[in-house]
Amino acid sequence: MSVETQLAPVSRRKPVSKPVLLFLTLVFGWIGVHKFYLGRFVQGLLYLLFAWFWMIPLAIALVEFIVYALASPARLEEKYSAHPLPAAVATLVGVLFYGTLAAIVIPVYIDMTVRNQVAMGHRSARAWQQAVEDYYADKRQWPKGKADLREGNTLSDSDRWSRASLGPNGVITVTMSDNSRIKGATMVLRPEPAATGSLRWDCTGGTIKPRHRIGACRSK
Repeated sequence: MSVETQLAPVSRRKPVSKPVLLFLTLVFGWIGVHKFYLGRFVQGLLYLLFAWFWMIPLAIALVEFIVYALASPARLEEKYSAHPLPAAVATLVGVLFYGTLAAIVIPVYIDMTVRNQVAMGHRSARAWQQAVEDYYADKRQWPKGKADLREGNTLSDSDRWSRASLGPNGVITVTMSDNSRIKGATMVLRPEPAATGSLRWDCTGGTIKPRHRIGACRSK
């Protein structure tokens, strides 16, 4: 054996810990941390890129979790070497990136949910508005209460997201119910006689924020 051969550095591979690999695959597999741990950096980057479509990388990671779980520790050590530092960095980057994304997306989602609930409440109040319009067209005066309305016995006071009530001068108040994200917030629908004898509705009043209302009910 030559001196050069004797002095040649021996390449040492860090053994793969099966419990660590299974944990990273199950918990952080959807962002490819397990691939960074195994030194498959290109595959790890692909996971990060496609993590937007979280169901796809998550499904693939679950399949890989089963494959790793069935493999023996000796087989894993034979096929892979561990890279803890890149895996830790990938975990940190993935958590920070998607944590920031969630901080942006979640409020937007909540706002969309609230706007939808308010729109449903406004739609439910449309039957009340029509009943007030019919009464005013016949009597040329405002109803004193629900009993005066032609559909008084069939008008629904509440739905899943809101409840409606009739006040003086034909004013309808829509109050968001306990099921909504803005419990107790109100939208006031105020009728105003038009020159043609019909009614137009001002729906900008109440405590519901303008951004949660339909476009026609936002303050100018």
